[in-house]
Amino acid sequence: MATVTMLPHLSLPAAPGGAPTAIRSRGREGVILVAIHSAECAECREYLSSLSDARDELADWDGRVVVLLRDSLAGAEKLRSELGLPFPVLADEDGNAAEMSGIPTGGVVVADQWGEIFHTDPSAPPTHELPQADEVVEWMRFVAIQCPECQGEAY
Repeated sequence: MATVTMLPHLSLPAAPGGAPTAIRSRGREGVILVAIHSAECAECREYLSSLSDARDELADWDGRVVVLLRDSLAGAEKLRSELGLPFPVLADEDGNAAEMSGIPTGGVVVADQWGEIFHTDPSAPPTHELPQADEVVEWMRFVAIQCPECQGEAY
């Protein structure tokens, strides 16, 4: 599979409510895209909870977490509700969005506000070798300071 450099322009039904939600950001937020392999997996659930706990630090760097779940909208709703997640869980029933994002069996992608991917950390079960929440915060910080204005290059 070729290296993926941009997040796809896709919208999927998301919990809460089922409204189509874009994977890519529409504002200045970067994206932390997390594809989990199962809503029932204890390690995946723990990982999502750790990102939920880091939401303020991620928001400090304009980070937006989006979860892809290879399940129906009902499954996405259930997962989001059970964990009390503050971010959307998208129903990626056929796994197409995860595939197009370079994490077909699970993992994390960090991208900027335009969808350019800065970091991909694929993880196939049963390893669950995903970056810790503090590492994801550092990736968002890195992405946030890449703009010319932030680097003092704008005149």
